[in-house]
Amino acid sequence: MQVISLHRNRPLLIRAGAAWDGIMAHPLCRVAVGIVEGRIAFIHPSTGNEEWDRHYWYVVDCPDLALLPGLVDCHVHLALDGVNPPNPEGEPKQEQKVSQLLERLQCYITHGILALRDGGDRYGTGIMARNLAIQNRWDSPAVVATGTAIRRHGRYGSFLGPGVTGREDLPTAIWQAANNGVDQIKVIASGIVDLTRPNRVGSLQFDMAEMETIISLARQQSLPVMVHASGTDAVENCINAGADSLEHGYHITTGGLNKLAAGKTAWVPTLVPVAVQEGYPAVDPAVVADTCNHQMQSVGIAHALGARIAVGTDAGSRGVPHASYYLREMILLNRCGLPPQAVLRAATIEGARVLGLDNHLGTLTPGKVANLIGVAGEPWRDLASLQRIGLVCFLPPAYWQPVPARH
Repeated sequence: MQVISLHRNRPLLIRAGAAWDGIMAHPLCRVAVGIVEGRIAFIHPSTGNEEWDRHYWYVVDCPDLALLPGLVDCHVHLALDGVNPPNPEGEPKQEQKVSQLLERLQCYITHGILALRDGGDRYGTGIMARNLAIQNRWDSPAVVATGTAIRRHGRYGSFLGPGVTGREDLPTAIWQAANNGVDQIKVIASGIVDLTRPNRVGSLQFDMAEMETIISLARQQSLPVMVHASGTDAVENCINAGADSLEHGYHITTGGLNKLAAGKTAWVPTLVPVAVQEGYPAVDPAVVADTCNHQMQSVGIAHALGARIAVGTDAGSRGVPHASYYLREMILLNRCGLPPQAVLRAATIEGARVLGLDNHLGTLTPGKVANLIGVAGEPWRDLASLQRIGLVCFLPPAYWQPVPARH
């Protein structure tokens, strides 16, 4: 695999066998992509035999690769490792934490995942990762950070944040998150899915009025809102209140699916973190299978209705390593009934929209950041070809990523 970090290169010209730009239904065959100052300058047809001024252009020839926009993971937890349970009391030492972050961020790069959204923890690891990447000019994906989550004290999610005791605490909690420099607000609206009993979810954390208050307060700070919600009430409160993204959404009803399709909320259904639980103790394999099947049927219906769907793996949660299960999530979406191109859109332009970075990422369009990957195969027909990434090209976030003015 060739990895090109663009801030180290003069103008770059990539000649490839094909390109899927994230917009058109059909890929372009035999293309030349010009990149100047880390952004796409042009995409032209190419015979492969043109003469380019090699004193100006650094030319990379990859006739056996197809180019497409860099992938986006809309839901990860950089503080977690996918093996050990979260420890709400014990924060790693600074040196260990930085080393872990570097390793995890590099893993995303080598899997072609060039932007991600951190779903938070009580220590603000996502903010730390974003700031370190920008300040130290790391070769890193762009990190969109949510800091600590807004949750009800005493309910699920102690590793995600200290929690609020009542509605009167919400203005201070939102203000503090904004002051800490978050890119988005993370809300825990319900507990997690019960995998020992069918159709059960942990208790509701915020009612409809409280959810509307949270989103209104976030809007005053110009902050999008991502909402962890499963179960009928939590999911419908999230959609009805106008959250920007619904995370998980297990046990969504037909009514919820129709509301999702009619509204603007994007759905990040996180299929893989439940699918991998079947082999773990203290779960009922039949409940796991039924929960997965219902979720996959719901995702297929949502797609057919025209709902916005984006890829998120919940990486770092139990059984989900960073980066390496991303393709598995894409293949599960494909099995839900999304054609390969629809899955690719969920992984690129729709993911970029969910992160609020679609002015910079998500398509191979002149003017956008040249974050792209080259794949041996035709991923718009066969997603499994994403196992064969031969080129990763990106501009480190220090050179382009907008960050909140407050921090």
